[in-house]
Amino acid sequence: MYTIALSARFKRKFKKLGRHNFQLIQKIEDTIYLIKTSPFDNSLGTHKVNIKGISEMVFASEVDGEYRIAWNFRGENEILLISVGTHKEVYN
Repeated sequence: MYTIALSARFKRKFKKLGRHNFQLIQKIEDTIYLIKTSPFDNSLGTHKVNIKGISEMVFASEVDGEYRIAWNFRGENEILLISVGTHKEVYN
């Protein structure tokens, strides 16, 4: 199991999403738990992505058909959640 760290960008976007849709927040929390326990579980659809301004290897996992969580590894036991949002929001 990995330790999860949250970037300022992730916190800001998560808070903004939380104002509008409680069910989406539940899905995001469930996805974070799966990332924490098994980041490459088939149900997450985890894949490598390129995000503007980030030179490190970044992965994205699906929350549902529209929303994604972008993250990367920090060391052997930690995952940094970088961003959350729609496909377009996360990749830009």
